[in-house]
Amino acid sequence: MSPFLDRHPNARAHNLVAFADSPLLNYDISLHPSTITTHFQGVSTAGYLEPAVYPPQRAITIVTPHLPWSIPVTASNGRYVTVSDALNALYRSLRTNVTAVEFNSLGTQKLMRRASEAYAHRYMRLRGHRGYDEEKKQGVKRVDFLMGCTKFRGLSPTSSADVWRIHVS
Repeated sequence: MSPFLDRHPNARAHNLVAFADSPLLNYDISLHPSTITTHFQGVSTAGYLEPAVYPPQRAITIVTPHLPWSIPVTASNGRYVTVSDALNALYRSLRTNVTAVEFNSLGTQKLMRRASEAYAHRYMRLRGHRGYDEEKKQGVKRVDFLMGCTKFRGLSPTSSADVWRIHVS
């Protein structure tokens, strides 16, 4: 059974990270979670310490058909993965540099060009700001394999209780 097709019957994500057409969080996953904003009243910072998924899990894996990697998330509190744990794990994993082998695994010149363009766009938005040179020097990162689709749309359950699909646009 494909983990991308069938939902686990009892699983759901916390409202802050649940897949939605209009997610509660405005988050560009190429940026640090501290840049998250929301237009909804009543979103408190305490929500980030609540379980990211229900039923609560000590560890989850985040997947997407757009990346050849899965993203492991473990509970920082030892009990359950929090909303904050999930968002921070996404950021850390997607900020990992891509190796030449991984880059070549894209398979086609078109996909390699699109990932390179996403990389250039990512560092160019810092032009004139602190961090531009360092960002450019660090090269292509996993987030660039999303080809610029970095708007977080949420998590949805899969056929496995501990595997969650990330949606981006």
